[in-house]
Order: sequence, then structure tokens, then C-alpha cells
Amino acid sequence: MDAIALSHLHRSDRNAVSARLMDHFADLAARGWLLPFVNEELHIGGRARPLEPEVARYYSRSAAAWEFQSQIAALRWLPDPP
Repeated sequence: MDAIALSHLHRSDRNAVSARLMDHFADLAARGWLLPFVNEELHIGGRARPLEPEVARYYSRSAAAWEFQSQIAALRWLPDPP
């Protein structure tokens, strides 16, 4: 949630949060260290990176209601079938 709040702040005032930190959040989300729904917020700000395929596959299924938001975000980044 802190990454999302900082992303909102960055969009409203580019000087309040460094672009380098936003890029770091995008890297963390792509590698699975932040939940995929964070990447959706970064996508709005133009900073999202594709989730790594194993991260997208891992989060593409949910076992609890709180995971739905990340599941939806992960499905966007699943690789196309061969």
C-alpha cells in the first residue's frame, strides 16, 4: 500500500517522490517482491514493467478473496500460449 500511495503522490507532484524510487517499485513488482496489483497502479503512471512469467503464473490463481486483485493484475501479463 505504501508503494501505491507514493505512486499517487508522484503522479500529483513529480518532485515529491523520485522517479528512481518509482522505477525501483516497478522492478520489485516485476520480480514478484511487490504484489502484482501494485504494477497496475504503476501502469497508470506509465512505469509498469511486464511481470516475469513465473511471477505472473504464480499469482494467476487465487486461494483467498484478498488475492483476487493480484490475480486480475497477473492475468494481464501471462505469456501467450505457444
